[in-house]
Amino acid sequence: MIGNDIIDLKAAASQSDPTRKNYISRIFTEKEQIILKNSEKAVMQVWILWAMKEAAYKANQRRLDLQRNFNPRKLECIFVDQSSTLVKGIVTVEELEYHSVVSITKEYIHAFATPLQQEDLISDIFIGPVNLKEEFLLAFSSLSKVPKRYLSIQKNQNQVPYIHVKGRRIEQAFSLSHHGNFSGFTLPLMNY
Repeated sequence: MIGNDIIDLKAAASQSDPTRKNYISRIFTEKEQIILKNSEKAVMQVWILWAMKEAAYKANQRRLDLQRNFNPRKLECIFVDQSSTLVKGIVTVEELEYHSVVSITKEYIHAFATPLQQEDLISDIFIGPVNLKEEFLLAFSSLSKVPKRYLSIQKNQNQVPYIHVKGRRIEQAFSLSHHGNFSGFTLPLMNY
């Protein structure tokens, strides 16, 4: 299972103020609030934590086939390793753990989360208007050698997207995300 999230930092700055009253306490656990209080770049840390939570939420929803119900305080992040361009951490959702990797650029943050440390995956980021589903299906077609005309994405009753080949659902994890001027997908490499 995999989840990903992307945050356009320019759009985030114009759309949201994470320093407003009660925002931090509604979104982040006590441990995460300590991370934010001790950070020299608290606003950037807010977006890193948020991206980790969103990615883990998506992976958990797919893993357990859950209905949508995002409560960010039910997910808790810890940092294992952090630099100015990369954060590795663990997100706990109830008793389940997800390993998260966050790439940081000046323009966006991109996070993915998996139940196991995932080394082999394809991840692509797009700038500007793009049909993300079509781009993803082109990449999957190339990888799987299944002609794109046979591929589609359909959501189940819980709004979890799945790849279909000639109308039949296959068990292939993937995650799509978009925000502001950026979009991207992440696909673990399995049997390729």
